[in-house]
Amino acid sequence: MQLLLPLIAIGILVIISFVGPKKNVVEKAKTTPTPSLSLGPTTTLTPTPTVKNSSSIVITLSPTKTTSSSDAYSQTFIYPGAKAISTSGKITLESTDSPNTITDWYKNKIKEQGMNTTSFVTTSTNGKMLNKLAGANSSKNVEVEIQKESNESTVHITVSF
Repeated sequence: MQLLLPLIAIGILVIISFVGPKKNVVEKAKTTPTPSLSLGPTTTLTPTPTVKNSSSIVITLSPTKTTSSSDAYSQTFIYPGAKAISTSGKITLESTDSPNTITDWYKNKIKEQGMNTTSFVTTSTNGKMLNKLAGANSSKNVEVEIQKESNESTVHITVSF
């Protein structure tokens, strides 16, 4: 009998917690997603609970801007004035500057980040250019590919981490 009463009390508390008078109501933020190619801060939703009356709790999701350290690091490898084509997984850019100017900028950027250039290959055939750079240090690495087709004025840049 002594064990039965506490077990019954616990059972009643469990039932009340599932069936109790309070209800959780979640209001979803109404937003229309817009595509973005920037590597800027990301939007996260932060729950903010408010009590409207004694029988309901409303949780509002509010967007807030956050920047991860990897986003900030990635932004340092965006060539100035380049147009961002894609930023998912790797950075894909386009520029009208010369491939050699872009290559020199990335060589300097790799050194500024405290990395050693582990690989540098340049290829030019029939007006087509392909330059590849790789840099690394004990904690980070980066690979850059700079490509220009002979019949195009745009230079394609791909940066992988």
